[in-house]
Amino acid sequence: MKKIISTLAILLCISSSNLWAQNQFIPQDTTINVRSEIEIDTLLAGKQIFLLLNESSPGGGTAVIRQSGTLRYALLNHINTNSERKITGYRIRIYFDNSQNARVRSEAIANQFVREFPHIRVYLSHVNPYFKVTVGDFRTKYEAQRFAAQISGRYPSVFIVREQIGYPNVSTSDISL
Repeated sequence: MKKIISTLAILLCISSSNLWAQNQFIPQDTTINVRSEIEIDTLLAGKQIFLLLNESSPGGGTAVIRQSGTLRYALLNHINTNSERKITGYRIRIYFDNSQNARVRSEAIANQFVREFPHIRVYLSHVNPYFKVTVGDFRTKYEAQRFAAQISGRYPSVFIVREQIGYPNVSTSDISL
């Protein structure tokens, strides 16, 4: 019995090496490397993928997508059903303090941040004895680090915290039934 199993194993190795040699067997991988001169947002948060696919790019073609009404309805239903779900992500803490004027100072810092970055959400919290101002909803630590580097000059005590964040908002204005 052991001889039969070892013979089968050898045959499998030989046949798979022949497939590799003939380029008939291509391993599947989840990573796709794209060479481009422009920076690509791989997460596509807040972007309409169907609109992006229809746009032409330098050196590339266009894709035409025909989508049935059933698929559009399923997509809208999925978005509405899962809009309140949370995922583990990252935020940037720009202020925390427990001094006597910490509440007033945290509100002032939050208002200043909203004026400077109106598209980034701001979260004020109080966990006794600290008042905290946390900003952003970043799905990856890399995104949070990039934004933290941008604002570190204005807010010198920034650091990244791991928290539950909401899914990015998806515009459904161009998805019609």
